[in-house]
Amino acid sequence: MPIQIPAWPDPATDEGAAFFAAARKFHSLYRAAGNDRPFAFGLMTMAEAESSFDPNALGDWELNGVRTGWKAHRADYPPGAAPISFGAHQRKADRCNAIRDGRKGVPGLGFDIAALALAGQNTIENEVRSVLWELAAFPMGYGSAAIRGAKTAYGVAYNATVMFEKAGTVADGAAEKRGAMAETWVMLASGIWPTSRGPRPAGWEALTQGWG
Repeated sequence: MPIQIPAWPDPATDEGAAFFAAARKFHSLYRAAGNDRPFAFGLMTMAEAESSFDPNALGDWELNGVRTGWKAHRADYPPGAAPISFGAHQRKADRCNAIRDGRKGVPGLGFDIAALALAGQNTIENEVRSVLWELAAFPMGYGSAAIRGAKTAYGVAYNATVMFEKAGTVADGAAEKRGAMAETWVMLASGIWPTSRGPRPAGWEALTQGWG
């Protein structure tokens, strides 16, 4: 059965323009930090899959310890409900706290992704710094060697799904799906529109430029 991956938004819409601008920013920041293209495409795919690249995303809302289910708008959640996942990578509070304060003798970065996302003030820069910090500070816990050792965007995304995001397993297909998503970014940067991402929009050629 073919892998089903989400369609990209139309770049002619406000949503689509913001989506592709954020994708480029994630990619450019990873590259500027000295990472290769497979790493940049693979890790940015984690942010796409978790939040559509939104550094202020709030997820996994609960009311009295029970998940409420996804709602399209923050105001749609019932009174008293609160999110337990924050930012582009939908980290839980313990990971946000470790990034802020440090852990096991490793100094933190000093900013609180959870608090910033709740205030609508988190940034893509914070998200990228946090990913690189976690991989460097706790390489065993987050699969740094496997992620950095992968030679393709598919491999980076596959390994990051299981070891960094801990969002799925080989058995449930999540890693394979995100690997396929990462490969579509490589295709786009190579000048090919990936049909698995939906119909080719007008002006799509502009999206193929500028992936360093």
